Amino acid sequence: MQNRRPSRLTLLATSVTLASLCAGAAADTPVGWISADNYGAYTLGTLDFELHLGGIAMNDGLDFSNSRDDILSNSSLLEGEDRDIAGSVIDFQLGLTSFLTAFYRHQATDLSIDFAYTPSVGLVSIDDELQTETDSYGLRWNIYESGRSRGNAWTATSLEIGFSESSSDDFTGSYNGMTIQGQYTPFGTDGTFTLQDLEDEAWKVRLIHTAPISRSVAGTVWAGYSETEATASTHLSAVNLLAPTVVQSFETETSQYTLGGSLNWQITPRMPLQLSYEFIKVQDRDDSMIVNPALDLYLPDFLQAANVGGDIEDENHVISANLSYWITRNISVSITGKVFSNQFLGVTPHYHNPLTASFAEESYSYAGLHLGIKL
Repeated sequence: MQNRRPSRLTLLATSVTLASLCAGAAADTPVGWISADNYGAYTLGTLDFELHLGGIAMNDGLDFSNSRDDILSNSSLLEGEDRDIAGSVIDFQLGLTSFLTAFYRHQATDLSIDFAYTPSVGLVSIDDELQTETDSYGLRWNIYESGRSRGNAWTATSLEIGFSESSSDDFTGSYNGMTIQGQYTPFGTDGTFTLQDLEDEAWKVRLIHTAPISRSVAGTVWAGYSETEATASTHLSAVNLLAPTVVQSFETETSQYTLGGSLNWQITPRMPLQLSYEFIKVQDRDDSMIVNPALDLYLPDFLQAANVGGDIEDENHVISANLSYWITRNISVSITGKVFSNQFLGVTPHYHNPLTASFAEESYSYAGLHLGIKL
């Protein structure tokens, strides 16, 4: 797969050099402003930092978009707690100078995948969750500001450059037979299938502009571009004494465009509310798929290559809300929520694989609870 991404060190070094050569804007954040998971043009003061620790979840009690029921009703293979999610989030931001902030975010999630009994596959055992970790990091450079006001919001513009890496653990199961071309075929020994090499990486650039709307409300708009690479493969072994064999191999490169906007309402000095919307457009998709058709027949339906074929969704609409409360001037708690119109399209590219691609047209949501420290 041809690597289209510029060198990460080159991009970061260029950003730091440009920021050092330019005077920059002596930015900071308004009173009560929460930077974590919030696209805003403001940067932290020199050596100031924000640390947010929290968890996210979606289950029967938290499914406020009804996505869980929609997914189950559209697939006879799924049951119970399928698509429930539980995970943790670390968000750290550090002011390198008064106009340059470094950021890092780590998210680890367990995505439940429960399969209902199906007579076409003689399942012996199968994993019941997909464990995924995502790391995002980069720099936000404040290049312009005006109307700076002590405590209240002001006008600012920033350029952000970042990188992300995501990977999931192998998903494995075993079975002793399956229906092939209308005939149930028992195996001489248990077969094993493994979905692996689940990885993606991306570089991103985003231009962000924030301006006051009133004394207590600030609005932000942004536009971004990114390029991603993702991989996945399926391995099969011991089916009728078959040696371990790669049955499928997938590589995908895409370009993505994003447009978004948000409102930050300081309801009281201690209670900010953030509402945001982002549109994600996936373009210039370059898929490379290698499939052994003779062996693909031996894979269960939920892992066959046809799951990633046909019409592919290329748009995602993401709505987010974040209500926070400052317990002290340095400690805050936040309740968050996100709704995706098309699962994690454009968010976790390696989910475009036979196991999870079949859910890509379903909406999805989760809620979170975070503890923040700002010094």
